[in-house]
Amino acid sequence: MEDLQRWEFDAEGLLAFAESTLLQRRQLDVDDLRACAHWCMLHGEPPARESRGGPRLVRVGGAGTPPVQDLSLAELALARRTHVLATRSTMADVLDLIHRLPRCWQVVEALECEVWVARRVARMTRHLTHPEAAYVDTAVADALAGEQPGRLFTLVEAKIIEANPTAHAHRIAAERARRYVSVGRVDEAGLRHVIARVEHGDAIWVDALIGRIADILAERDTATGAPERDVDLRRSEAFGWLARPAELLALLLEHADDAADPAENAESAPVDADTGADPGEDAEPDDEPGGEPGAGWIRGFPARLLEVLRSINPAKLRPQAVVYLHLHQAALTSTGTGVARVEDGGGPRLYEHVKDITGAAHVTITPVIDLNDHININAYEHPHWLRERIHLINPVEPFPHSTRGDTRTGTDIDHVTPYQHTGKQSGKAPPGQTGTHNAAPLSRYAHRVKTHANYTVRQLKPGTYVWRTPHGRHYLVDHTGTHHLDETEAHALILRATAPRMIRIRYPDMVNKPAA
Repeated sequence: MEDLQRWEFDAEGLLAFAESTLLQRRQLDVDDLRACAHWCMLHGEPPARESRGGPRLVRVGGAGTPPVQDLSLAELALARRTHVLATRSTMADVLDLIHRLPRCWQVVEALECEVWVARRVARMTRHLTHPEAAYVDTAVADALAGEQPGRLFTLVEAKIIEANPTAHAHRIAAERARRYVSVGRVDEAGLRHVIARVEHGDAIWVDALIGRIADILAERDTATGAPERDVDLRRSEAFGWLARPAELLALLLEHADDAADPAENAESAPVDADTGADPGEDAEPDDEPGGEPGAGWIRGFPARLLEVLRSINPAKLRPQAVVYLHLHQAALTSTGTGVARVEDGGGPRLYEHVKDITGAAHVTITPVIDLNDHININAYEHPHWLRERIHLINPVEPFPHSTRGDTRTGTDIDHVTPYQHTGKQSGKAPPGQTGTHNAAPLSRYAHRVKTHANYTVRQLKPGTYVWRTPHGRHYLVDHTGTHHLDETEAHALILRATAPRMIRIRYPDMVNKPAA
């Protein structure tokens, strides 16, 4: 507040300042787009030589936009301090605006709209042909300068349909085939979002089933005298029952009568007061001639099924999962305090909340992997047990500004210092080249960048790397993220990590000799 009081603005001056700040911010956003477009121009020629895995020309924008060498995007991304996919997306948007939506681009350059709005229009029209994009450009450019974003996007959607109705119908059919179920990141409370893209009818049935389970849970709370819970909380718990189908079926069968239609109950057959049976039931045999089940057997099927389900151990029907949990030694003391880190999106949580992950599941604890052990082997391939150790050391991809958060899938275990298959003297591969001291789990793109785009990387220790780009920029990547270094800092770190340790050995002259 004190900083604000030092501003010498009256109300009118502050409004003028706010407006000029807006225009300056928009100008910086436009300059960022221009920089991406210019980088494409600088790297738009075919590679000097083609090689397997080497750089190649790709078109990141829509039809009619110029190509760019794909591996060149990495260095621009590092300068912008973003993941390469974010920079690729920005480049695609500006190339579309310049070459496919020129009237919209004029609005952007005039600072008459927010850049993010124009970029979204570019993404919405990327699948169109060049003439179709031109049709949309003519129709929406004026609205881009003054219309509210929501109304503008509705207009764009309408013009996309008008541009080619048949193609739009095909796209809708393709979209209907693009269904999925995904799990989001864990939030600070230890909860996650489950997102599904399913048929409308299936969604209705799932919603109804969750509602029924929530009602049963409410009945249970009432019967046990438990405090009343919010319906959303009960529905969230009900969703978890879907993962335990045997237990869920037993729950539904136990409460099947609770959900019966009152009208059906009113029309039910009379019951004998002495036997508790339907007076006409003796006319319905349990089994028909020929071995087919009779009406009595069918009526008793839910009870029989429930009896069978109760005799089954539900744990045998549950899926299995592996959870990696990192605990500091303080969490294992008598106080039980400390923070645990759960991999695969589990995030940090208090030690006392770890049990929320397992719930009622059967837990098998595997031996602890001590990541402080430096392991190496005399082979080129990384066996499974070594790969597991490398993934645990590098839970995220150790490429500068990478956002890949799971290195177990879609990554190559790269030898940071290239593997030598033959030695200079023996002709055999030198021993100990493969191990935690010389390994980085890289995505295929990052692996290609390192191999073919004139990048260099040095591994200071397991999980810590120094990268150098083709234009001499240096980055340190470790468990705390990506840090920018100047050349002097980078060389000092490398020298410190590679300098031989000096140990005292009892030689006659008592000299210090480097460790082997």
